[in-house]
Amino acid sequence: MLTVGVLFLTDWTKAGRVLDGQRRAVADHIAALRSAKIARPVLFEPAEEGNSWDLIAPALKAISEIPDQELVCLPSYEMWRPEDAPEPGLGETEKLMEKLGPHLETLKRALRRPSVEPPFDFDNPVNHDTSIGSGTVRTAEILRDLTALALEQGKAEKAVELVILTLGIADRIAVKSFLMRDQMAMVASSRGLDALKDALEKHNLSVVHLSRMASVLDSVDSGREVDWVDKED
Repeated sequence: MLTVGVLFLTDWTKAGRVLDGQRRAVADHIAALRSAKIARPVLFEPAEEGNSWDLIAPALKAISEIPDQELVCLPSYEMWRPEDAPEPGLGETEKLMEKLGPHLETLKRALRRPSVEPPFDFDNPVNHDTSIGSGTVRTAEILRDLTALALEQGKAEKAVELVILTLGIADRIAVKSFLMRDQMAMVASSRGLDALKDALEKHNLSVVHLSRMASVLDSVDSGREVDWVDKED
């Protein structure tokens, strides 16, 4: 019996040391995350100082609060248009753009700031604002539709800007992210790449535009397989 007790105590002591080591490792990792200063690529000029998150978060939250019924002029939200309602015209799109415009300009300004420091409750990781994730996906869907519209209107420069906005938002959202926000960033990045793929298939982009997009793709490093575009072309 004494032998069994000694063996049990020895194993328990070893397990305690392992757990202590793991706790220290986690604490060190959290401390490193807290102190890390993240700088992401400046996607629009001129560059400016400040935390880009301070602009991104309120803009995404505002877009997330736009009712679906106000977005029915976009393909992704046609399902919300009543069956007996007439097809939306250019006027509805222009009205929507008046509402979206200030928020999109805020997001563009955010991508002039390399610094990204999102608030994060390291002591309670489940305490986070879910509107950022939903706002990211909704904004990416809206930007994809607006990119297609810009291409139809022959506004390649505008289309490129909208794709860059989408990829830039996804890039910033993924900084110091938790699982759900990281997934939302991946969805947003996918929407941006879909819009770019559509533009490439329609041959709407000039060499200057292609060069710009290749530079952005290299900068944000979306981490996704992109087998349909050769950035060297």
